[in-house]
Amino acid sequence: MMKLSNWAKTLLSTTQARLVFVLTIAVFVIILAVSLTSYYTSKSVLQSELSEMHHQLLSDKMNFIEGYIQDTDSSAIKLALNNGVYWYLTEEAQASQRDMKQLTDYLKSIVVNLPYLESVYIFNIDTRSFIAYPQGYSSRFSTFPDSDWVGVEKELKEQPMLVKSRQLSASSDHEGRSQLTYFRKIVIQGQTRGLIAMNFNSSVLFSQMHLNSVSPISNSQYILDKDGNLVYALGSNLIGEQAIHQTIGRLGDKLYGDFNHEGRRLLLTYNPSPITQWNYVSIVPQDQVLAKSKTIRTVVLLVSFVTLVLGAWLIFHIHYVSFRPIRRMRKLLADYERNEDGADFGKLESITSRLLTSHEELSRQIRLTKSEAASKFVQDVAMGNLSGKREIESRWRQYFQEWTDAPLRVIVISIDRYTAWAENVSDNDRFLYKYAMLNIVEELLASDYRCVNLDLGRDKLALLVQHASGRDGQEPDLLHRLSEATRMAQGMLRTDISIGASLPFDDILKLRLAFYEAQSAVSYRLYLGYRTVIPYREIEMSGHSAEPIQDAAQTANLLEAVQTGSTEQALRMLGRLGEHLGNQEPSPSEALAFLAAIRKGLLKLDGMKSGSGWDEAEVALELETLDLHDILRLLEREACRLSDHFRSLSGSKEFMMVQQMVDFMNRHLDGNIGVQEIAASVPISVSLASQLFKQEMGETIHDYLTRLRVERAGELLIETDYKLSEIARMVGYQHENSFIRVFRKLKDITPGKYREHKKYNKFPV
Repeated sequence: MMKLSNWAKTLLSTTQARLVFVLTIAVFVIILAVSLTSYYTSKSVLQSELSEMHHQLLSDKMNFIEGYIQDTDSSAIKLALNNGVYWYLTEEAQASQRDMKQLTDYLKSIVVNLPYLESVYIFNIDTRSFIAYPQGYSSRFSTFPDSDWVGVEKELKEQPMLVKSRQLSASSDHEGRSQLTYFRKIVIQGQTRGLIAMNFNSSVLFSQMHLNSVSPISNSQYILDKDGNLVYALGSNLIGEQAIHQTIGRLGDKLYGDFNHEGRRLLLTYNPSPITQWNYVSIVPQDQVLAKSKTIRTVVLLVSFVTLVLGAWLIFHIHYVSFRPIRRMRKLLADYERNEDGADFGKLESITSRLLTSHEELSRQIRLTKSEAASKFVQDVAMGNLSGKREIESRWRQYFQEWTDAPLRVIVISIDRYTAWAENVSDNDRFLYKYAMLNIVEELLASDYRCVNLDLGRDKLALLVQHASGRDGQEPDLLHRLSEATRMAQGMLRTDISIGASLPFDDILKLRLAFYEAQSAVSYRLYLGYRTVIPYREIEMSGHSAEPIQDAAQTANLLEAVQTGSTEQALRMLGRLGEHLGNQEPSPSEALAFLAAIRKGLLKLDGMKSGSGWDEAEVALELETLDLHDILRLLEREACRLSDHFRSLSGSKEFMMVQQMVDFMNRHLDGNIGVQEIAASVPISVSLASQLFKQEMGETIHDYLTRLRVERAGELLIETDYKLSEIARMVGYQHENSFIRVFRKLKDITPGKYREHKKYNKFPV
């Protein structure tokens, strides 16, 4: 192995050989990358286009079949409400032949009007009797030819209707045949008194399930129920339903994907049914689709390997033919160095090589800037990424060799009114502005302080400082320089900043605590105003009120005053709140949390009015960089605007009806409600409810309900640790995949990533 390594080093010892080697590898990698990228891109495009076509075909077929099933469900509901059925299930006396004939004729009319039905049964649970078409009336359970299905009553306890495939019993004329049947329970006065069974004619029901005769690509089609059982299959080379069910489970909310089966690569496309919970599946052999792409990929790969071989041959040629004299010179120099101690001109190449190697190593070390490493270390300690005492102390000595044991301080710089400032500064310019702010502070401290800086994101910057003299009796001087920095930032950058300073500390392990102190200090901007320098020592000595700020009832009263249009009352309540906070000065974190709760409440009312969404996490961050006066003015403006709006609508009957619908939706977010239930809560017709809601809220009932559910789910994702499936049920979705699909459509992000981004990506101190 050592010989092979030395041989490779010798082979690449010349600049020309290394250049050819690099160019050969570069060309090889480029060709290889192009071939693989082209193949996988064409594969992705072909999969997408093919799956889209099959997806549309499956949708058409699904809509056709689901329409039949919906018509069957409507007929079953009408049958359950029929007076003759009610009498048959409730009367203890045996029905007359005339009554039975009328009911049988009604069943016959259903079968005649719905050509995809073969027969209809009604089973009386109490008397264990049947009435059916075409079989007629059977007073005894044992004499009815098809009675094994009545056990489905247990499955119908959790749902009103069910469509499933079953095997006909031995007593039936078609023993062992698979029969697709619709079942519905008949509930009278809260008790299940009977069962309806409607047997489908599969050839008519699935008449639209035919293969694509235009495309030369062979495919097969399947219908699977929610448990993965096969309902219907069509095509050649059929695959077991278990493999299909497992593949759908792996795909999650993605509606197509490829998988291996018995040595073949297959492309699966499926459509989930919202009514029957069936999966409509189409499977295409992927090898047929990608045959030409694979051929092109193989050819390009061969070309890349040929390029690699030619490059290797060229390197050998350069080394053994063109540079033979140089190899001879190096050999002589090696012999000379072994036998002679004196210097000689022949050692020039060796000396130059050693010098260049040393220079390259020195350049590499210089490029690893010490300041960047030091900043990264400080940030890791502050964020808790480093917690081991030995490791922290070791890295401190490594990165801060020139620093002494003198006390340290943390300085946190925060941009005042950050949200308004960020709206007027582009993303690229924000970095430059923050760099300029750090420059101003560091220039003012440079003469007497050692500094290392870091960017905490958004509105905050930080510095770790130490007085060069080793003493810590310079706090007034430090605060004076920081105050000068706030004035210079305003004058030069037209930007207001507030600064917080921690207590001095002499143990690097207390760095995280110092960051907390500095950030706590700068948060007192809430009471002290903008462009202030706040040492933690002052707020520690002054303390803050331990008295509770307000309770939830007062917040609710304020929001109620706004919603009822009582502008003056709302302003008086906000005025008393501002006076209370100004006098008591509770901790800024508590005060900001309370003010943010009021702001969120107003934004929710604004969302009810305009139908617009808002980012809950952004609300608290926006208030963090404002002082108390500006926060109160912001709340007063929004309260006046919303109060005026609601007062203008308070006399409108239509508005009140819409508010009742909104309240019903908020109370039943976890329920299986739709437009019909919401309209019934008023009560008005569905069409009128939809028209009024669109007129008052600017969006449809369905869209508004969906947005409410997604916003509530967002709150649960941030505030709780429930699983996605649990949160889905808590906001009215029975299936996790449906919830994920709707959430991503509205938020442009999956629920899991939303939770990770909003809940965990926060600066820990």
